[in-house]
Formats: sequence, C-alpha cells, structure tokens
Amino acid sequence: MKSKFVFIVLFCLGLAAFSACTLNDSFEKNIPIPNDKWDYIFKPEYHFIIKDTTVLYTIFVNVRHLDAYGFMNMWVWVHLQQPDGQVTHQRVQLKLADAEGKWFGEGLNGIWMARFPIKELIPMHNQGEYVISLEQDMRINPLPAVMAMGIKVQRSAIKRTIKKTN
Repeated sequence: MKSKFVFIVLFCLGLAAFSACTLNDSFEKNIPIPNDKWDYIFKPEYHFIIKDTTVLYTIFVNVRHLDAYGFMNMWVWVHLQQPDGQVTHQRVQLKLADAEGKWFGEGLNGIWMARFPIKELIPMHNQGEYVISLEQDMRINPLPAVMAMGIKVQRSAIKRTIKKTN
C-alpha cells in the first residue's frame, strides 16, 4: 500500500514538472537556402499557430552561415502576417560578428549558427495561424555562404496586461 502511495505521489510530481515545462512552448523551424546563396526572390516562410493570447512571446531569427560569409552583419526584412490578415514589416540588422571579426553564436567545422531576438515579450492579440517570411536585404545578390534561415517563437510565462474599456 505504501509503495502505491509513493508511486502516485511521484507520478503527480512528474506530471506537475512536465506541465510546468510547457510554459515555454515554442515553435522553431529552419529552412535551407538553395545552394547556400540567398537570392532576393527566395523568401522562406514559417507558419505557426498561437492559441494562448494571454502571455507574451519573443521572436528570434536564426542564421546558419559558413566561415566564408563576407560581412559582419546581415540586413533582413521580417514580414509578420496575423490571423486577421494584418501584415507588419520590420527591417532588422543581425550582427553576426564583433569588430575583430569573431563570429557570434556556435561554430563547428566552419559552420556557424546564431540566434537573434528581434521582437521581445510582445503580445499576440489574435488566436490562429501566423506567417513570418524573411527577405534578404543586402546589396549583394545572391548573398553567398548563407546555409539556412529560421525563426523561433517562444512563449514566455509573463502574462500580458489587458486594458479594460468602459
């Protein structure tokens, strides 16, 4: 009888720990860039569902590039379409290296992966499908040595404040 009680307690604790982990639910997807050369016409698109509009979210852009990438930064247009059809556009600079040319992120065998927060702790006002597309905005086309681009949308545990109207 005592071992059953211990099992039930441990099971409940495990279930509670598992459900606590779901507070940081996220969506992440990386899309390969054809031939490692990002052309203006190639705009990777990411579809994800937002169910919980009571919390804040952070959106990241992921970049996988080769050591041969010739710049310290990358300019990218981020287009966000909400479920109601409203679209916002944001031009962001992703700093890939410091002033001495040392790459940010993690690298192995000449391949680097870095993640950049571009919108931090923002509300998602509508439930439903969101679409983010990325568009390269550098002066060179196609942009060489870019292997993949991605996004991550991470749910925070922070509740958003909702203003009540009278």
